Amino acid sequence: MHVPVYDLQLEYKSLKNSIDRAVQDVLESGVYVLGTQLKEFEKEFAEFCGSRYVVGVNSGTAAIQLALRAAGIGTGDEVITAPNTDISTASAVSHCGARVVFADIDECTLTISPMEIEHRITSCTKAILPVHLFGQVADMSAIRAIADKHDLIVVEDAALAVGAEYNGDIAGTLGDVGCVSFAPGKILGGIGQGGAVICDSVDIAHAVLSLRNYGKEYRSDEVQQNFARAKLTKFVYEGYNQRLDEIQAAFLRVKLSVLDDAIERRLKIARDYFQSLEGLDITLPCAITDRRHVFRAYTILVEDRDGLARYLESNDIGAVIYYAPPLHLQGAFAYLGYKKGDFPVAEYASANMLSIPIYPTMTDAQVEYVIEKIRHYID
Repeated sequence: MHVPVYDLQLEYKSLKNSIDRAVQDVLESGVYVLGTQLKEFEKEFAEFCGSRYVVGVNSGTAAIQLALRAAGIGTGDEVITAPNTDISTASAVSHCGARVVFADIDECTLTISPMEIEHRITSCTKAILPVHLFGQVADMSAIRAIADKHDLIVVEDAALAVGAEYNGDIAGTLGDVGCVSFAPGKILGGIGQGGAVICDSVDIAHAVLSLRNYGKEYRSDEVQQNFARAKLTKFVYEGYNQRLDEIQAAFLRVKLSVLDDAIERRLKIARDYFQSLEGLDITLPCAITDRRHVFRAYTILVEDRDGLARYLESNDIGAVIYYAPPLHLQGAFAYLGYKKGDFPVAEYASANMLSIPIYPTMTDAQVEYVIEKIRHYID
């Protein structure tokens, strides 16, 4: 039996009629950038998140960079984040002119440790950038308390956690500003690159709206009016061309309409994994009562990680090793001066993490097959 890491083709086929119609509507409209589809998607996704504003951009990386810039982060500032994340999290900080500061992670959730954040704060620290890893929300109550104590901005990297919850609130709405990715294979994935900035602040929404579109000026009342198209007359920033296009927005509107069902399917598969893999000599993801983990990935820790990965591959099961080595040991960040041993929990996780298939169109038979092969190998 073939079980890919993710089956984007099958996902498209399951929504083919609606997607084809939505894309065709865009093509026939003749408006391919900054049109009705984007405005409607921003409105609908804001409602889903329970936020005042959503600004669509062309990637999750752009979302973080623009959010940081809109929040005033720049040269000479420090931003604390986790080392076990995609390079885009940290590079977005550097691209703003700020310095990346890593902090180790929690052993259970594998998200950034609030205690380690506290130890890394200096007079140059301006923001905390927690990463909600694999669909698990970081300890936002503790992080917000630290931020309030030190007058810091909290920018959430919720690229892997659309729809995840913390005490009933949606990931991306727990800090000052949230950032999500719509890359293919994400919880809410598009047919290319895409992302969004989520916030309640009209000033941040106003700034991101401008920054994504070359730095052109928008009036505040136009931000309030569902980001209505405006006559642009001035450049107020050195901005970027980082807009979410109409076809992506139309596609995402279709996916958003079934997102709750897709997340429920992920949760059902996760429950099957928990029930069937419990008791094996592996560490399963943490289930924490005040949070809803949405399982962008179902990631286990196993000491013979590479052997299990090879075994699954030999049985036509996809499995992924993410964030190995962690960012502080990557050549791109050698200039920061970190060394092996600086973040032992992140390093241990990096050496032992393996993500097994979990996606909405995965069949019960495929789930059972993955369980059977893992149990066979571990037992």
